[in-house]
Amino acid sequence: MKVKITILVILLAFAGSVFAKEEHPAIDPIKEKNIRELLKTLGVVDLCQQVMDQMLTNFSQSYSTVPPEFWTEMKRTMDANELVDLIVPLYDRYYTNEDIEGLLAFYRSPLGKKVVSTLPEITKESMSVGQEWGKKKALEVQEQLKSKGLLK
Repeated sequence: MKVKITILVILLAFAGSVFAKEEHPAIDPIKEKNIRELLKTLGVVDLCQQVMDQMLTNFSQSYSTVPPEFWTEMKRTMDANELVDLIVPLYDRYYTNEDIEGLLAFYRSPLGKKVVSTLPEITKESMSVGQEWGKKKALEVQEQLKSKGLLK
């Protein structure tokens, strides 16, 4: 779940900085529909909802003195589609409608569906492998520093 929260925070920060700096022209309605369909196919919409739910759960645990009704009300006022609305212009900027249609075709294929279903686990395992690798490399750097008398 930490991976999902990290992804959401990055998306929010990036989207916020993008929207603060420039106005976005209207997106072609057909392209926008295709982008939203791609995001749905990729599971982004569901992921946004899961991340928001987890975020509120974490907040409610961290702020245990706050009445549960407050968190229920907060959940009622939060809409994952607001985040999706912020993400759509990013896809519009980086991809043509033909690109989006190609991505839709791929992610609707058996291989594309497999990629979508396995990517969360691959990401989780990659992060674990990366952390272990980072620890190993940090120890190697420390050993080298010690051997050269640069670290005591």
